[in-house]
Amino acid sequence: MTVSIDKLVSELSSDIVSTEPELISLYSQDVFGEGAPAKAVVKPTCIEELQHLVRLCRSSNTPLIARGGGMSYTSGYLAEEEGGLL
Repeated sequence: MTVSIDKLVSELSSDIVSTEPELISLYSQDVFGEGAPAKAVVKPTCIEELQHLVRLCRSSNTPLIARGGGMSYTSGYLAEEEGGLL
């Protein structure tokens, strides 16, 4: 069971949670490869939002993939299965 988008938006903020297909596609790839599409892209703006996001993911067994600038040559942040959060 993964965390729902409604729960993310209600407990975090719609300002930091995006389900836009173009953004998900962009963030689900790196320089050389493409991973499984994420359920959403979440951009916490403070440590408290990040902590809450991690707690939500842990309690619902939702994969959380940390992503930097997207210039990885190792595919280190590409998801292997759908349903995770970036």
